[in-house]
Amino acid sequence: MLNINPKMLPRLEEIENDLLERRARAEREGWAGEIERRPGTTIAHLALQRTGRKPAGGNRSIAIVDETSQITSYISRISYAFAVNDEDPDSRAVFVASVVGANVCTGGLQMAEMFISRTD
Repeated sequence: MLNINPKMLPRLEEIENDLLERRARAEREGWAGEIERRPGTTIAHLALQRTGRKPAGGNRSIAIVDETSQITSYISRISYAFAVNDEDPDSRAVFVASVVGANVCTGGLQMAEMFISRTD
């Protein structure tokens, strides 16, 4: 079963703060797509925190993997918004790599969710 290590909660808060900083940049740069995805990321983050407090079990594990998958999917979309709007080739490459990495994580998490659901 999956368990959220309480030591990781500050890291989740750090990720949320980073996303808030990205939103501020998106507002300054006029990247509407980035701003539209922000509420979904926040909801997934909060759902993940609440799910981590539930009793261990297959449903909880699936919920945690699903919410984490949602977050990596949003990271991919946000990185894509930066990649297509960034004129600097070096930083664009970083955003493209982030898209690829997030998509690989999302796919892996979706496969994990399938395997967890089969064992229940």
